[in-house]
Amino acid sequence: MSKDDNIDRMVDDLILAGAIEVDGIDPTTGEFLYKVTDKMELVNKDLYDAHLGAIYADTMYFWERGFLEIDDITSKNPIIALSSKCFDLKAISDLPYDRIPILMSIIKAMDPN
Repeated sequence: MSKDDNIDRMVDDLILAGAIEVDGIDPTTGEFLYKVTDKMELVNKDLYDAHLGAIYADTMYFWERGFLEIDDITSKNPIIALSSKCFDLKAISDLPYDRIPILMSIIKAMDPN
């Protein structure tokens, strides 16, 4: 079995376990985009921890560049909000290409509608 087959099987298993759900399709590549559910922590703790680490790193990246506002960075549970820069197409287009879909996912996740 190839590495790609193993990854496909793992994704299928995570979907069947309810640990991830299809969240959309990448408009550039046509690949599925997934979101992690609360069940991931029970199904695969290591992957869940890696996911939280990625979320933290992405949050810090966009906060440092002014796309996110954090009320108290030292707080255990800070309030995070979108800044007006999230809606500035020029500022978004100046981001590295691979960061734009991440920012779009953050905006989508924080949209109250």
